[in-house]
Amino acid sequence: MRARASLPRVRAPASRHARAPAKRKHHVRPLARGSETSDSYHGSEDDDNPHLVLRVSPGTSYQGLLIARKEALYHCQGDAEQEQRVERAFVRFVEGARKRLREEAQGGGAAEKLALANFHHTVGEVVQAEEAYREALDADPTLVDGWNQLGMLLLEERDDPDGAETMYQRACELEPDNVDVLFNWAQLKLYARQDLQGTRDIVERIIVLRPDLAAHPLVKALREEDPSR
Repeated sequence: MRARASLPRVRAPASRHARAPAKRKHHVRPLARGSETSDSYHGSEDDDNPHLVLRVSPGTSYQGLLIARKEALYHCQGDAEQEQRVERAFVRFVEGARKRLREEAQGGGAAEKLALANFHHTVGEVVQAEEAYREALDADPTLVDGWNQLGMLLLEERDDPDGAETMYQRACELEPDNVDVLFNWAQLKLYARQDLQGTRDIVERIIVLRPDLAAHPLVKALREEDPSR
């Protein structure tokens, strides 16, 4: 995808090489979008219906689902039976999405395989996520989001900055002006490599593409400026 109107949401590297920056945003992947969610319980009045118990919609992100689960557990007021009901609804929502995404990936193309990879990555299933990302890229080597997301996984979950940088390089070969990828690559340069000049070079490239981001705290942090200025 091309540069978005808003700042890309990116996660801080979790490797031992990383130096945690202040106030970093998290990359949030949709758990499922519309038809990708199992709708077998949509409109159902049964006790474990996630839409009723958690008050979520089919397009809810995983982060949104976690928030809904936390709120629902709070309102249980310590009632063990109600808490179990919330947990069942949570698992049902996740497994419904898993089932649908897996089915679509088996009979689909690169986009469907990427959606399954994103699901595995989001719920912390690293081995399955990496396998699914690579299958998506085998199906379509021009899939920029696939290279970008696989790079994030390799850095954060595999502690592999070399592998991650290779993924970002491939993504940039396909879309040199992709701001999402450039931000992730700049952060790798800074936090995993401690390569200040390499970081500045990429950040300056971002500013050429998106002058409106020059004053953003994340850009200032990457440029080693005072974000409060």
